[in-house]
Amino acid sequence: MTPLFDLYIACCTDDGGIAHVVLCDDGTLMKADFAPAPSPLWLVRENRRLHTLLVDPSKTGESGYAAFALGDDGALGQAEKPVSTGGAEACHLSAVGETVYVANYQSGSVAKLTPDGRFVRRHESDGVTPHTHYIAPSPDGKFLLCTDLGTDTVFTYDFDLNPLYAAQTPTGSGPRHLAYSPDGKFVYCVNECGNTVTVFSYENGRLAPLQTVNALPFDHGESYAAAVRLCDGRLYVSHRGADCITVFSADGAQLTFEETVPCGGNWPRDFDLFGEFLVCTNEKSDSVAVLRKRADEWALCSTLSLPRPLCVVGKGVAYGI
Repeated sequence: MTPLFDLYIACCTDDGGIAHVVLCDDGTLMKADFAPAPSPLWLVRENRRLHTLLVDPSKTGESGYAAFALGDDGALGQAEKPVSTGGAEACHLSAVGETVYVANYQSGSVAKLTPDGRFVRRHESDGVTPHTHYIAPSPDGKFLLCTDLGTDTVFTYDFDLNPLYAAQTPTGSGPRHLAYSPDGKFVYCVNECGNTVTVFSYENGRLAPLQTVNALPFDHGESYAAAVRLCDGRLYVSHRGADCITVFSADGAQLTFEETVPCGGNWPRDFDLFGEFLVCTNEKSDSVAVLRKRADEWALCSTLSLPRPLCVVGKGVAYGI
């Protein structure tokens, strides 16, 4: 049993925190350490810092941002004192140098956090409630892309949060998260409410919708798309309710359904791929599942019990990968 990856999992309960676990070559997860934190929702690992969103650390109705130091061995260090994100239910962030950008879902706003202060821009819309869900640099690194689930819009901002362009997904689809093609020419938007993926062309900050495909190509009851990942020419989408991950071959604008992967639990909120393993955080079953494909079939390698796991990020052990 050889350690391969340091993983960090957000356990979003009042008495929860960040679980540091190690993924081994036999598909098992070993607990390493745990840092208490009040209801962490989203994580981003950048070098030796783990950027963290906390639902409401000060009980003021506003979410918080804090960063944990990571040791040479991947161990979680001391967390910084949380600062307000300027909105409620912060659900996604990205880090660009010393600047952190945050999507405040409930408030329908985006925030720019710097060592010198905070700037917040709220989305406005007639007749619908904005719900920002994702913000990250564009494929070329020149802009920021932000999804608004409430207004069915993907916005392009500059790095001072000045709005530049807007592109639409189908009405009522609910754009949630984005994935980018390796050449940066296409953006894949997973739509939570429609269980669909909208494919956009991308050039110099502008998005143009090309097609929207069904991301859950079989009948199912109430279900909501969640996470999206692009890896080795395949697009993966998790579905809460259907409790599975669907896989598509991705060739530019063309998506072709390939297979369905059981998530190994209930309500797959987030997942990612680490080498030959797929690690999925199953929110309602309080479990993290590790799956691996062998002989054209996915097998469950192991599960680890953790309270309400929402997000998983990782890197090779000793920061070698």
